Amino acid sequence: MHPLADESLAERRRFARELSDIVAAQVAPPIDPTVTIAGEQIAGLPIRSYTPGGWDTNTGPLLVFLHGGGFVFGEPHELINDSLLSNRARSTGVRILSLGYSLAPEFPFPAARDEATRVWLALRAAHPAVRMGLGGVSAGAAISISTVLELTASGAPLPDYLLLEVPPAGPDPVPAEQDLAGADPHPGVREQWAIYPLALAAYRGRPGDRLLSSDSPDPLRLPPTLILMAEHDALRPGAEALAARLHAAGTAVTSQVISDTIHGSIGATRRCQAAREWEAVVAGWLAQPSGPDRAPSESAPGVSPSSEPGGLAPFAPGALPPSEGEHHAA
Repeated sequence: MHPLADESLAERRRFARELSDIVAAQVAPPIDPTVTIAGEQIAGLPIRSYTPGGWDTNTGPLLVFLHGGGFVFGEPHELINDSLLSNRARSTGVRILSLGYSLAPEFPFPAARDEATRVWLALRAAHPAVRMGLGGVSAGAAISISTVLELTASGAPLPDYLLLEVPPAGPDPVPAEQDLAGADPHPGVREQWAIYPLALAAYRGRPGDRLLSSDSPDPLRLPPTLILMAEHDALRPGAEALAARLHAAGTAVTSQVISDTIHGSIGATRRCQAAREWEAVVAGWLAQPSGPDRAPSESAPGVSPSSEPGGLAPFAPGALPPSEGEHHAA
């Protein structure tokens, strides 16, 4: 039996949800009251939708979102997700559909990928001409990549873009003896060293399964992609390697390291200036009138096209500067 697959897993999930909501109540902004949040089913699977005011049911853009939680934890109904996604829907005008995918170890790979694929195909069939993206945070980002690879293999229509936030893109985190800067590791990074291998083992269905982008051969081609990384994150080197592979394969990839952030900083905009910068980058990228694959020189207001710290730049090998920031998330 996997260490996470015991009788206490349900209790640990309940505790993780309660703790997440307590923290979110302290660090995340209020749920945006102008956004309609509702539960629905698409392809027989649970969806939590975030519809901004004035969204056009015929032509309005869509984003299928996959939450984080290490493949084992997390759910769309968490307060942090309601806060994060309602505010993103309002700031971008994009209707966001958050999938409640099946969790490991009860449902290992490829369950979540196959569910995301079903939802994507159902939505694309219902909205063939609408601009539609796919994205997620952490585990959700990894599932997003594997979903695109599955769609590619089957010859199905692909997302118009990918939004990948703190994606796990390799089997091994940062070596335990040092942080990325060569100093003692940040506490958030040390915690990931212990959890990440357990989460991957729980998620892996069979030996040889291509869970992560590192499991797929080159050339690795994806739709236009934004990769956002936290400065103090054990998953950052894998994400940087992913950006380099996509660039080499000709994918229109934009990447940025947000300084003074950890893996869990996303959404903590009430307390964390760096988290506010993170959201500005996401909103600017998603809200571009012609879509996220526009040239960087045509970036939306508030998103700098430069490669200097604080800017948003197309990936260039060896040029991944952290942005300016002020505080770690509490």
